[in-house]
Amino acid sequence: MTVFKAASFAAYLTLASFSAASAVVMVEQGDPIMAEAFEKAKAGLDDFLTKAENPPEGTYNYTVKIGIFDEGDSYRINSFPEGSLSSEFFWLSDIEKNESGYTGRISNEPEMVEHIEMGQTIAFTKEDIADWFYMDEKGMTGNFTGCAIAKITPSAEIDELFRSMGLVCDTQAITH
Repeated sequence: MTVFKAASFAAYLTLASFSAASAVVMVEQGDPIMAEAFEKAKAGLDDFLTKAENPPEGTYNYTVKIGIFDEGDSYRINSFPEGSLSSEFFWLSDIEKNESGYTGRISNEPEMVEHIEMGQTIAFTKEDIADWFYMDEKGMTGNFTGCAIAKITPSAEIDELFRSMGLVCDTQAITH
């Protein structure tokens, strides 16, 4: 079983009025809808990372999603090649590139993983990234797993939240 946050996009976005949007969603490993979302995210990842390193004017809030699970007294990142492992997925903001990969700040409250805290900075690699998004004047680009969640567990609240953020899942492309 894999755990996804339906819509904890970033720390500054207030989702309190959307109770279903902040709920944990359990998705079976190997779910074909989620697998397609991962593939879409991977297909656009290089372009996303290029933009994140030198954001075009009017773009902001570059954020990535990674899977994490508890391992003993610590945590471990579920690298994408190990995608069969059960994980809770977290959005990371304040992404910075370094010599060994990237760092980012956990932007949603853990529901199941005990060794991660909101606001904690962790290191990760490109291969660890399961999804991504950024914002611009048109709304949100990316968040393929969010659209998959909307298909797997339909909710009027999640649909409304996505519309308010400019994310249209039915016609979603990798970039605007």
